[in-house]
Amino acid sequence: MNLRPALPSEHRQIRTLLSDNQLPVDDLATAAVEFIVAVEGEHVLGVVGLDCFGDTGLLRSLAVARDQCGSGLGGALVHGAESLARERGLHQLVLLTLTAAAPFFARRGYALTARESVPAAVRDSAEFRSICLASAACMTKALDSHDVRKRVLFLCTGNSARSVLAEATLRAWAGQRFEVFSAGSQPTGKINPYALDQLAAEGIATAALHSKSWDEFAADGKAPMDLVVTVCDSAAAEVCPVVLGDFVRTHWGLPDPAAVDGSEEDKREAFRQAHRTIKARLRALLALPAEMWDDRIPLKQALDRIGYLQPEDGVAAHG
Repeated sequence: MNLRPALPSEHRQIRTLLSDNQLPVDDLATAAVEFIVAVEGEHVLGVVGLDCFGDTGLLRSLAVARDQCGSGLGGALVHGAESLARERGLHQLVLLTLTAAAPFFARRGYALTARESVPAAVRDSAEFRSICLASAACMTKALDSHDVRKRVLFLCTGNSARSVLAEATLRAWAGQRFEVFSAGSQPTGKINPYALDQLAAEGIATAALHSKSWDEFAADGKAPMDLVVTVCDSAAAEVCPVVLGDFVRTHWGLPDPAAVDGSEEDKREAFRQAHRTIKARLRALLALPAEMWDDRIPLKQALDRIGYLQPEDGVAAHG
């Protein structure tokens, strides 16, 4: 799946997706909305819009296909719109939303505010004056460099088990702090079903997961990573991908649960154990002080220590 600016040829799909989600489309012909879309093949699976008013942006038209609900795609689209807003030099985002959706935006740093406090140019927009319900909640978020999520890539050989467990879990636990990806040097092209079962058993969304190559993230023009974590098993002579770039790299070696022979229960237990280890290390990652990300040397030292953690070790990896 790819997030990018919408093409003119995709506007019809966008209107259909918005209508299916009962979102307004009446002013799209006249409003200067920039759309970001999530596409797979030729299909638009998600969309968000940004309308600029001076140094304030109106975030609108956030919608995902019904089979993508709970996949994390909505949050990724919001982050994409925020990145675009920063590129446009905006200092604040405003949105109107149904009260039931307010917690989704609150988790991403948006706060309820009185409509009267919003800049007049935004209040005069059609969305504020006539399109959205008068009962819709008004929310705002200030944009600054501290809002930017760190980009983390979990990397292994096949991108079917360990790296996928790490990607989905960190996104579920801290998607508001990290933009999370996984890839492989020789991707299998499919996610191991035991990995999907393990994530589903813990209520972690799997719909957006797919096996893919590291090349997708190494190509020119791609946004750089902040952290790359390799999870292949050096102790078993498993060859780890060689990755170069301006990022912090650390190694969290794990035995491959997909390589376990035995009964059905033996295989499921291997995935449970791998996931327990991954969760212990992710808890330690989340426990690192925010200021540590500003200095690569102590950050890498702490991350390298995390790579030795086992489930019973706790999270004291930065002391």
